[in-house]
Amino acid sequence: MATKNEKGQTAAAVCEERLGDIGALLDQIGQELNARFKPIAEAGVDWAAAGDLGRVREGLLETLQTICPFSREEIEATLAELRG
Repeated sequence: MATKNEKGQTAAAVCEERLGDIGALLDQIGQELNARFKPIAEAGVDWAAAGDLGRVREGLLETLQTICPFSREEIEATLAELRG
């Protein structure tokens, strides 16, 4: 097994870089959602917007399932609980 990739980076360095990228992407997602949809009453949303948010939600659920030991059902139950 190689200790470095073709760019001379170790696995730890690549993981560190990717964690930084993921954090930045999550921040950007939050900023974009807030800019477009908050407050909802003033955003002029329609069913296309609801569909877009559904796709984002689905992608985030799949991502969370990739990195945590919880099933989709457990994640959905947690979301329902958080919504009250």
